[in-house]
Amino acid sequence: MAIYIGAITSIGFVLISAAMNWRFGASFGRSTLDAFLYGCASALGDILKAVLPFLIAWSITARRPLGAMAGITVWLVCLVFSLTSAVGFASLNRADTAKIRALQASHLETLQIEQARLRKKLGWLPEHRPEPIVRLEITAAKDHPRWRSSAECRNATIIKSRVFCNRYRQLEVEQASAAEAARIETRLSEISKELANQIRSDASTSRDPQVVSLTRITGQPRNTVRMSLIVLMATLLEVGSSLGLFVALSCHSEGPQVSRPARRSSGNRRMSGNKPNLRLVSPPACGNTPIGERLEPVRSFMNLYTEECECGTIDASVLYERYRLEISRQGHPGMSQKMFGTILRDLGYTTKKRSRKTGRVQYCGLTWREPATNRMAA
Repeated sequence: MAIYIGAITSIGFVLISAAMNWRFGASFGRSTLDAFLYGCASALGDILKAVLPFLIAWSITARRPLGAMAGITVWLVCLVFSLTSAVGFASLNRADTAKIRALQASHLETLQIEQARLRKKLGWLPEHRPEPIVRLEITAAKDHPRWRSSAECRNATIIKSRVFCNRYRQLEVEQASAAEAARIETRLSEISKELANQIRSDASTSRDPQVVSLTRITGQPRNTVRMSLIVLMATLLEVGSSLGLFVALSCHSEGPQVSRPARRSSGNRRMSGNKPNLRLVSPPACGNTPIGERLEPVRSFMNLYTEECECGTIDASVLYERYRLEISRQGHPGMSQKMFGTILRDLGYTTKKRSRKTGRVQYCGLTWREPATNRMAA
């Protein structure tokens, strides 16, 4: 199950990286067609980057150094291009995100400053009653006889008219104060709602809170921390897209088997003199098939020229070549290496591993008999 999850995750990395490469490559095009061609080339290069590790491994296994070197060269070029694309893409998005956060932080600071200023201005206003009450008193004052006798307080000559006009002007001041207070309170209510929305949307007064936090932890400059985050993000994406699929699917490959070979002691018999200890394995029920006809020579060869050894290994190709030389000397018909391996598997020689130095398949738990080795050398 983990293999499938790893493979699906790696494919997701490949698709994301290919999409980023598409956008990066399309930015080089002057026309729509040019952008499409550059984008396709960039995306295909990213997909090739994910497939090349398999081809390189196969070339190394097949002992084709030129193919492996060519694959590594192409893979490095694709990796550098994709890494450049990812760094550019991450830098652009990081800059846009920081700019948006800067605008939000600036707007938040402006709202807080305006809120403090309006509250201070509201405290400067004289005491007053609500504006509707003051407006009613002003309307009532305009119906007073002194209003008409003083020519609407423009010609107040007697004391009573002056007292009335002074009271009227105080009502006007109180009305203006009430109107200004109502306007300020309305604006303060709007600012409070907007600030609450900013807090719910997790707006911060910092332009880049992540960079600020990491700067305090690491003690490094902000520009260094910001560039490190960009490079880390690009590296994660490129490593996951270039090697993730190879690592996930390599779990299916056959690794070295270190288990001890199965002992075949049931049918063994000791022979006298210098004759080898034969391992008699009952042949499978394969009738008159070609494998059945050629099984006995292979079994005799293995019993005569090999013996069990816990730490021993025999190269599969060397084993086949020696068998082919021996069988041609005896006049028996030859066979392919694939059929030879199939017969060995039917005879019970199933413990194999792949050599880390040569990349060849080796049979574990076997070694050459000394007389057979001397005979081959002769």
